[in-house]
Amino acid sequence: PLDVKRCANILLHDINLFLSDSVFLVLDDLHRIEHTSHTAPLLSHIFDSSPSCLHFLITTRIPLRFWSKSLLEQSSITYLYTEDLALNHTDTEELLLSVLKQDVSPLEVLQLHQVTNGWIMGIILASHPFQHKNKNGLTSALLHKISSHDQLLNYFQREIFIDIPDELHPAFLKLSLLEEVPIKLAETVTGNDSIAEKLHEFANENY
Repeated sequence: PLDVKRCANILLHDINLFLSDSVFLVLDDLHRIEHTSHTAPLLSHIFDSSPSCLHFLITTRIPLRFWSKSLLEQSSITYLYTEDLALNHTDTEELLLSVLKQDVSPLEVLQLHQVTNGWIMGIILASHPFQHKNKNGLTSALLHKISSHDQLLNYFQREIFIDIPDELHPAFLKLSLLEEVPIKLAETVTGNDSIAEKLHEFANENY
């Protein structure tokens, strides 16, 4: 069988030998594969054997469950949670003006930030009506469209709700009112004893 650790050692050796600048390896949605029999030992070996120039950016929806010396050394790890990724008012203004090239006023930036709570995808979606404003600013119809979250609702309906069974829609609409969803509370709010299993399943599938 293929000796994956030996292959990893070749890669790590070459990175250390030929690359002097910092290198960042991005592992997105690692929870999707970290429980497999081959992946966990391989990743632990890579983390523990990597040269100092190699850094890792890991995204996961659940805590990692495999053992690694590097992961246990808290001083070498920085954790970022969902709320840490929210944009502040200044970030929102920079995104709209410099990145998205939107012609927005300070008041409009404030409105968008309040509507989206700094959620970057929400800002992008909610900013679409700004492409159609006239020289006097946003029309009342466009302001209503933004404030009513039409863009965001359409996104959730098109990208998320379409893949969720109809019988679970009422439960998820109730849970959407909560910032955090403890399992016991979810069972009480929805009256569904199997909601914990569904939440875990959807989290693993990146809903």
